[in-house]
Amino acid sequence: AEFVEPGRVIYHKDSSLDLTQIKEKLRLTDGYAFGLYDAYMVHAVDSLKAGSSGLSCIQGNYFPELIVWLCDHYADQDLKEEVALVQQFLIDNMDVMHNVYPTASKYFLQKRGLNISTFTRRNVGSFTPGVIKEVDKLYDDYTALRCDLNIEVFI
Repeated sequence: AEFVEPGRVIYHKDSSLDLTQIKEKLRLTDGYAFGLYDAYMVHAVDSLKAGSSGLSCIQGNYFPELIVWLCDHYADQDLKEEVALVQQFLIDNMDVMHNVYPTASKYFLQKRGLNISTFTRRNVGSFTPGVIKEVDKLYDDYTALRCDLNIEVFI
């Protein structure tokens, strides 16, 4: 409370991977001008239902509109199956998104039409033909999911 009470901390990206800790942080900061944003997609929906202000994950560097869609619809009972599908998509593709990151996400953004290089300041591993193939599949799978959900993207 010593950080949130005076307004020193208003944003927290939680990377603890621990839903119990997140719930406790939310309890301790209830009523303050403070937002907890969960980085771990495995329990993203549960975290949002517990009161997280949003999500702050690397997946947002691939498809921010999908993360926004999840934040907007996580509690919509009419979209319960779609919400579960989106969260499972994020979980199933976690390894490919983390592999050779951020090079892989920059390549993904190139595929989306953004004029961005894949340059990084640090060595994150080799962007091999095998990794490229995985990211290409991720792009195809994401495009199909986005179309199924009727999410429009303007680039």
